[in-house]
Amino acid sequence: MTTVLSGEIFEERFERTGTGLTVRPSWTTTRAAGDFDPIDPLEIHRVRPLVPSLTLHLYAPCSVDGTTYQAQLS
Repeated sequence: MTTVLSGEIFEERFERTGTGLTVRPSWTTTRAAGDFDPIDPLEIHRVRPLVPSLTLHLYAPCSVDGTTYQAQLS
């Protein structure tokens, strides 16, 4: 789960392309302070602050491996 404690963020989710560690964008949104997202721990996502922000990310079960993916732009 992720929640925005303060500020505002831009969130992107990605889908696997089927070729190694390459992913492509599949969904975007902005989230403001107080927004809560019970994201599936297997989802691939990235968040960026739009203003100074504080977020909390809790992943359970602890099966998330922290893999770094390469985003495919088109």
